Amino acid sequence: MVPMVLVGAFLVIALVPPNAEAGSEARSGPDTYWYLNHRCIQEAAHRYQVSPVLLEAIVHVESEGNPFAVGVNRQGEGESRGRLSYATAAELVSRLWQQGADFDVGLGQINSRHLERYRVHPVYLLDPCVNLQWAAFVLRQKLDLFGNNWVAIGRYNGTKRLTQYVWKIYRALVHLDEMRKTRQ
Repeated sequence: MVPMVLVGAFLVIALVPPNAEAGSEARSGPDTYWYLNHRCIQEAAHRYQVSPVLLEAIVHVESEGNPFAVGVNRQGEGESRGRLSYATAAELVSRLWQQGADFDVGLGQINSRHLERYRVHPVYLLDPCVNLQWAAFVLRQKLDLFGNNWVAIGRYNGTKRLTQYVWKIYRALVHLDEMRKTRQ
């Protein structure tokens, strides 16, 4: 369990204005793997005691490194809205939030139910570093609940298609390991 002090401190992070530096890095060029070994991944992983490599794999599977990714969930299926600008994503998540829709936002595709629970507006999660803190927080909750195993990793994504999701994460871990070797 995450102590309440950490949750309170986490909420303060979620309420800071979007980090222009991290957002500009995410949008700046053709590097699809900009998030590998990124400072924000390292900080979030350290804070919530999760593997940074696992966090990178989650980002790869959930958003392919797109900080402005928005997925709308219907009948248990997430439907991506494609590549969006910050302004378009902010407008979309604000509208979905007002409608009470079920949607996912940002690098870690944080579900709106988490945001409702902690009363955090989804626009804040368009900041890559804030989103990664939330992703690490959610992952830590699942690890605490289910143990350090593949079930916990699968539950990050929800309760449906657990095995498929776990295999996606496994394949992402292998793929990103190969990418790291080519970048050295």
